[in-house]
Amino acid sequence: MIRQYRGVPRHRSCRDRPSPERQRRRFTRRRDHHADGLVQNCQVYGSGGSGLVVSGVAIVSRSRFSSNAGSGIDLLGPRSIVEESAADGNGSGIFMRGGYAHVRDSSISENLDFGIRTLGPANIVSGCNVHANGGRGIHVSSRDNRIEGNHVTRNIGTGIEIDILGDRAVVVRNTLAINAPNVLNTSRASLVPVETETGTDPWANLTLF
Repeated sequence: MIRQYRGVPRHRSCRDRPSPERQRRRFTRRRDHHADGLVQNCQVYGSGGSGLVVSGVAIVSRSRFSSNAGSGIDLLGPRSIVEESAADGNGSGIFMRGGYAHVRDSSISENLDFGIRTLGPANIVSGCNVHANGGRGIHVSSRDNRIEGNHVTRNIGTGIEIDILGDRAVVVRNTLAINAPNVLNTSRASLVPVETETGTDPWANLTLF
């Protein structure tokens, strides 16, 4: 069952019957939903701040965060995982501040500002659909990140941008279309060249249009 919350969600995991171990976890009720542990099968919308703020370590799975004034998901702590989830129509999509996190197989679309942004080191963004955000699709502002196998389209800003702080990033196997521009790299990152549809390297980044 998927539970919906407007504004500040209920202060525990959204699973119907949490295990005793999870029952001992305590989330803090604030303007944003602060969480550690497991957040699964949730819909969080209409918050005046971020939809979900992870201050420690969490797994966020099969959840949707929409129409929140801040970020859909704000990863303050390190080593969290976001999988098979959606962040749409928020102030921004997913903010990876703590580092060593993994966002995979998720949809990030139609947020007012960026889709995904990294500030902490050594994150992975893989298999995501990043579409029609008001700013950059994926913005890398930290070292040692891997951006792989994402579909990045129709963002108002740059599709994938590696700024001067994004040293030692690896950007590979992404498809990019109708962004402005598709790729911008101002760092010393290992950015695989963008090719046309006829490129022969299956690991290169591919521009569709």
